[in-house]
Amino acid sequence: MLHVHLGMYGAWTFGGDQDFAAASSIGAPRRIGEREVHDDGAPAAEPCRDADGWVQPPSPAATVRLRLRAEHGWADLIGASRCRALTPAEAADVVAGLGPDPLNDDDPAPFYDLARRTRRPIGVVLMDQAAVSGIGNIFRAEALFRAGIDPWRPAREVSAPDLESLWADNAALMREGVRLGRIVTTRPEHRPGIPAEAAWPEHANYVYQRQGLACLVCGREAIVVEEMAARKLYRCLTCQS
Repeated sequence: MLHVHLGMYGAWTFGGDQDFAAASSIGAPRRIGEREVHDDGAPAAEPCRDADGWVQPPSPAATVRLRLRAEHGWADLIGASRCRALTPAEAADVVAGLGPDPLNDDDPAPFYDLARRTRRPIGVVLMDQAAVSGIGNIFRAEALFRAGIDPWRPAREVSAPDLESLWADNAALMREGVRLGRIVTTRPEHRPGIPAEAAWPEHANYVYQRQGLACLVCGREAIVVEEMAARKLYRCLTCQS
C-alpha cells in the first residue's frame, strides 16, 4: 500500500487522453497540468501509445518522485513530504492514529468528543490529524471564517451546532477542491460573475494570504496573519471576533 502525505508543497498532477477524467492537479498550487480537451471543447490531439496500447506520458520531470500509470492516463507526484510503501499492517497502524476524515464520510463523533474536552484553540484542533484528518492550513482558515468563529476560541467553548457546521463545511469544501483541482472557498455572491472554475487565485479565498486586504464580507482592512502552533493563521478581526 502507498502512503503519501503532500505536506505544504506536495501535489499530484494528472494527464491523459480524452477518456481520462481527473482534475489537472491536486495539492499545492502549481502550473495547470495536462488537459483532456482544449479550452474550446475540441478533442485534444491523439497522444502517443506504447506497444500495449496504453497512452504514453512525456518523460517525467526531474522533481517527480512517483508516477502512476493507467491505460488512459497518468499521475505524477511532486514535492510530497512523505511517500512510502507500507504493508497492510503498517497501513492499518497509520490509519488507526488518524481522526475521522470529512472527505471519506467518516463518523464525526470522535472529533466532536475530543473538541468538547479540550481547552486548545479550535484552530489548533482542526489542524491536529489525530482529531480530524485532512484539514490543512487553507481549509482551517477558510472554514473558520465562513463559520464566523475566532480560531483562538477554546474548542470546548464552540457550540455543538458550530462543530457540526465546521465538519459539514470542510467536507463540502474538500470535495469541491477535488473537483476543481484547486481550493476555492468563496461563495458565489462574494465573486459575482466569476465561476468557481475561474476563481483561483484572485477570487478563491476569503482570508488565506489576504492579510492587509479588504475583507470580501465586512469590507474592512481587518485580515491579519498570526502564528498558531508554528503555522501561519489567517483571520478577519471583524468577522471572527
